[in-house]
Amino acid sequence: MPVEKPKYRVYIRPHPRIPKSTQIKIATEAGFAHHHYVEWENITRADFVRALRKEEVAVVTHLYLLAAPKIDPGFDPYRDLLNTVATCERRAKYLLELSSGRRLDRKQDRGEALADAFMEIKTGGRAAAARRNGKRSAGRPKADFGGEENLRKIKDATERVWFDRRYTWAQAAKRLPKGVSTNRAFLWFGPRNKKIDD
Repeated sequence: MPVEKPKYRVYIRPHPRIPKSTQIKIATEAGFAHHHYVEWENITRADFVRALRKEEVAVVTHLYLLAAPKIDPGFDPYRDLLNTVATCERRAKYLLELSSGRRLDRKQDRGEALADAFMEIKTGGRAAAARRNGKRSAGRPKADFGGEENLRKIKDATERVWFDRRYTWAQAAKRLPKGVSTNRAFLWFGPRNKKIDD
């Protein structure tokens, strides 16, 4: 009985933000449960591209994972991605990105998918989180020391430790009040051991 050739091939490259297990789960939920080609385990990216046939669909969970990781300062991940996508499009029926559902044989989908992939490469895979959180997220919350009177007490305690010449930097950092870092103490009082009398 002849073995049926796969009609799709799924490329998986483990990434710190999208591990192998997550990519396999995404592919399986989308109906691509078999023919997973995992980078560094059983195939390289070049082998995956070489294995593609005209009747098959090349599938990736996120398009930017087709770009090789940055190897050296002269390496251009954008050009590498474009070359890989072009080769996949020549060899396969079309390229499908599962995270967005875009098919790269459609002109608008191709442009949007490449733009998103470039943004992901530029931001190290954090662009999607930034889009979810808004253009500018609120960032780290401001330190709250519990009112003006409590802040004054904390500043006095910090000042006593900060300008005490018995302590090294490490010892002073350990003795600062809770919630006060050496950076904050420096911003409040300037350099250590150089107290200027008013």
